Amino acid sequence: MNAVVQGHERVISLAEAIREGIEESFAKDENTFLFAQGVSDPSSMWGTLKGIDNRFGEDRVIEMPIAEQMQLILEQGKDPREAIKDLMLRPGKHEH
Repeated sequence: MNAVVQGHERVISLAEAIREGIEESFAKDENTFLFAQGVSDPSSMWGTLKGIDNRFGEDRVIEMPIAEQMQLILEQGKDPREAIKDLMLRPGKHEH
């Protein structure tokens, strides 16, 4: 964390504040879950999710590959048939 102490105040970025809030929620309540795209990407959401999947596990932090493929189709012109193929052939893991 890059917190700077100025007097009695701690100065952190907005992304760090959001990440701290998410982590605090996870720590307080084991029924807290996060469904998001790009969870494992440290730059995703300006770093607000950095390391959260490692800290709280993939049973509580769940990647959304369908949303990711839809974004590629809509924003980057990916062929929908290719997106479906990529989803169907992705490595298997526990699904919720």
